Amino acid sequence: MMFAEFDDGAQTPDELPGAVGEFGRCADNPIPVNGPTGQVTYLSRLLTADTESRMAFHRLGSTTSHVLDAMVDIFELVSVDGTRYDRLYLDMYHLGQSQKAPEGYRLIGELTGITGTSIGSSRDFPLHIGQDAFEYACSIFGAPVVSSTLKDMDLEKARGLVKAM
Repeated sequence: MMFAEFDDGAQTPDELPGAVGEFGRCADNPIPVNGPTGQVTYLSRLLTADTESRMAFHRLGSTTSHVLDAMVDIFELVSVDGTRYDRLYLDMYHLGQSQKAPEGYRLIGELTGITGTSIGSSRDFPLHIGQDAFEYACSIFGAPVVSSTLKDMDLEKARGLVKAM
């Protein structure tokens, strides 16, 4: 895997140089993170700014970007409280991870368990995201480090929101 390098050898910037469009919400301004595990840890730290709900997520696929020579991954997200839906674009080819949150979110300081997967689409998202995150965590981290907030998910509201999009 090739990682992006910057002239001064500095850590990954919060936003990519030359990026255009809304941060995290378009392929030409993806969120810089460090590999597939960095995608999962970054997205698991997101809280909605208004309701302070964690986000469940899965990877939909990849797309091209006009500002990078690499593919950008697309993630589908829904809040655990079932009030917010989003799609975010992440660039995993960096040695560090952005500390900037997209508009409408904030990042929690300490990760207390993952809330999704980067391996691929979750079956009937978000209905099986708890099991899919559990399997991902066990295969990648060697332990079931899944956030307990997933068991409190309002599945009916979250599923309705995902289907509406």
